[in-house]
Amino acid sequence: MYHAKECGRDDFQFFTNELNLRAASARNLEQRMRGGMQEHQFRLYYQPIVDIDADRVIGAEALLRWPDSGVAPEQFIPVAECTGLINQLGEWALGEACRQQRAWHMNGMSDITVSVNVSPVQFRQPGFRCMVSRIVQESGIDPGCLQLEIAENIVLQNLAAVLDTLRALRQLGMHVVLDDFGKGFSNLSYLKLLPVDAIKIDRDFVRDLTTDRGNRAIAAAIINLGRELGLQVIAEGIESEATLQSLHARHCAAIQGFHICEPLPTADFENWYRIHAEHAMT
Repeated sequence: MYHAKECGRDDFQFFTNELNLRAASARNLEQRMRGGMQEHQFRLYYQPIVDIDADRVIGAEALLRWPDSGVAPEQFIPVAECTGLINQLGEWALGEACRQQRAWHMNGMSDITVSVNVSPVQFRQPGFRCMVSRIVQESGIDPGCLQLEIAENIVLQNLAAVLDTLRALRQLGMHVVLDDFGKGFSNLSYLKLLPVDAIKIDRDFVRDLTTDRGNRAIAAAIINLGRELGLQVIAEGIESEATLQSLHARHCAAIQGFHICEPLPTADFENWYRIHAEHAMT
């Protein structure tokens, strides 16, 4: 049934042994995840977001990792979403990211805004906005130092409800980033309705930017669109100096990617940040 849903609406699929193996693998991974959560095995890694015009770190994206498990996020996150575990994991990740931002603020790294990804499953939970408000209040952080990243396909589910939730979050003082921009919109007119602060160019359009004419055109169009709407534009997935310079030439200053820094555990990120700050001052 779920395989048929993945293939689109009004579809049917015949049972195969491969589907049975996939289901068994997902059940096994779910059990492993439950054990990992009980044993506090999950961690947040942080990837810096840099303003290349000012040559300074302006934020860090918190990324969920399961060290030493041999399981990548693209494997365990879909299972977490299907089983509902994503709600517990997402709440923990938000609380941990807020706690870390508060610690950074107290230790002289107050200019860092922390970005947390929100699963569509988590976003649609009735108590989502109350949960976010509670965690922000308990952590003691400035709400303006928190960015929630939502995938653009969220808005295609129930626009009125999405608008209501986004407005409530922004009234609390936090920022909203539209992630993976350019991949899911069926109607660009939605963008002018959404109360968001920034858009992220999807890495699929950043990849091969210097050699793919279509990707260059799409990236340039997104940058111009964001600028005209007064939105910050962030490019992710930067893996080369040539790609960085191509985006900079098109007036996209906020960037992140392996060319700048890979996602790092907290202590390593702090060391990288201090070295970068010292270099920027010289």
